Amino acid sequence: MTGVNTNVCVESTARDGFMLDYYIVLVADACASYSQAAHDMTLANIEGYFGKVSEVAQIIDIWMDQMPEERLGSMSTAQPAIG
Repeated sequence: MTGVNTNVCVESTARDGFMLDYYIVLVADACASYSQAAHDMTLANIEGYFGKVSEVAQIIDIWMDQMPEERLGSMSTAQPAIG
């Protein structure tokens, strides 16, 4: 889960997904709120009851560990798309 208004939109979506049996991972440094206290309260709520709280770097590390070696090699030589 990522987004703006951690304590309203993101938390509502996370709770809804949890009730539908989704595995919830809220990315703490990819969410924002109007107040740090509200943001932090939602992180505590999610971690305590509805899922896991992670950070972008942790998720990238997990995804990279799961990627086949042949794909990793091609990523280092890939050219950026020019639009």
